[in-house]
Amino acid sequence: MAQVAEITEVLRYLDPSDRMICLNVFSVLKRELGEEQGWSFALDFASEARNYDLRWVKANYKWAKPVLGLGYLMAIARDAGWVAPPREQKNSALSDDVSERIDFARAVWSKASDDEDYVAQHPYTQRKEIGWAGGCARGSVTASIVGRSADCLIVPVHSLVTDDLQGVQCINADGLKQSFGLFRGGAFVFGDKKALDQSWAIAEGWASTVALVKWLGYPCAVCSFGKSRMNEVFDLVAERFKPVQADLMCEY
Repeated sequence: MAQVAEITEVLRYLDPSDRMICLNVFSVLKRELGEEQGWSFALDFASEARNYDLRWVKANYKWAKPVLGLGYLMAIARDAGWVAPPREQKNSALSDDVSERIDFARAVWSKASDDEDYVAQHPYTQRKEIGWAGGCARGSVTASIVGRSADCLIVPVHSLVTDDLQGVQCINADGLKQSFGLFRGGAFVFGDKKALDQSWAIAEGWASTVALVKWLGYPCAVCSFGKSRMNEVFDLVAERFKPVQADLMCEY
């Protein structure tokens, strides 16, 4: 369980009047502290809100699912000025900071809608003239670049070794992009992963990746999320999938 002092400090930077934040706080408190102790913290936090309503707090705490980790709240708190205290180095595969960022990315993805028609109607997909969800989801994200409660297209980033979700790229209605989680060793793969006897394509961005499959006839395309990562992704794709060829493509 997370340290009580750490939770208390993070909550100081969050706005209890924002009910979406409240719901996220309830989920974290239940997971980290348990039902009973979590309720005490939830009540103290929510009672500071301008729009405090005890009945709303009780009802929503009752139905909150303990799925979000403290890392999710830490990521939001950082945007509000919270600075994580230095930690001792641990002998582990991932640092605490990276694990927290991955937790945040997974939480964003888990709350998003993958309804095909709904995702396809996002302003960014419309601007790119892509009438498909293209493997993405759509949801509300609050962050420093995309903005507050921004309607975002959410592109998943999976490990090219384990297939685990390890990051997301969020694209708001104006096309502004903000990334969360871990991108090293990961990418977005779109199309038929079994078509290994044909050439694949590797592109910088999501729209390019989808266009290469839907319009240019590649059976599968991979999004590297930036030109600087194309060589890394090329090597990982060659090692993992072994298609006959991988073409590096420009941004669409």
